[in-house]
Amino acid sequence: ALLAADPAAPPDAALAADAAAPPEPGADADRPAEHAITTVLSFDHASYERNVTAAHGVSTERYGADYDRQLAARDYRAELEAKDGSVTTDVADSAVVSATADAVTVLAYVKRTVRAAGAEPDLLTDPMRATMVRRGDRWLLDTLYTLKAGSPRARTAGAAWPGIRARDVLSAVARHPSITAGTIVGAGLRSGGAEGEVTALVALGACTSGCDDGDGIGFHRLRVGRTGDGWRVTAAQEL
Repeated sequence: ALLAADPAAPPDAALAADAAAPPEPGADADRPAEHAITTVLSFDHASYERNVTAAHGVSTERYGADYDRQLAARDYRAELEAKDGSVTTDVADSAVVSATADAVTVLAYVKRTVRAAGAEPDLLTDPMRATMVRRGDRWLLDTLYTLKAGSPRARTAGAAWPGIRARDVLSAVARHPSITAGTIVGAGLRSGGAEGEVTALVALGACTSGCDDGDGIGFHRLRVGRTGDGWRVTAAQEL
């Protein structure tokens, strides 16, 4: 992924901080984040200029400048053309990590298929963290990271969401045996399939202490339901 700074989000009292699942505008930024990630990480040697133009159309100026620098640094266009190459990107799932009225952080499970002439396709699967910022009536990509087992957690202090209820859901997720087996690198929530349900996505390092980027990292989806005055994980799977 193409990297940029990771600013702390300012507080915003207008968000519904006591919601378990992300309220607007956090929920509204999730789909634009998926679209932006897919756009900036997709390339084809035959349509490179159109790919770059499309990437700038979904990005802030800051991210766009960093995107251009990194493509130039590795002469990515020449690499693609030499191999008749392409990269197809799909966001398999995503959830909101934190939100203010103007900035939303999203955790995404990203799959990329890298193709080159004369070679078998290479499938890459990565958890990524994106920050979307509001520009008028649009959400634009401002940062994008590939998460490793040693990556720091996203800063949520000062964000209006997650609030008390969302943190209770995240606490229930953190206590589940599938999650205690590793170290949480990133976690996000979105609405579940039924009333009173929340879906949690977790990027989990395959390590319990002293994690570094050499350790493996997996991606887990958990369904969490309301039980009495608390929350309980009702289903869990590793993606």
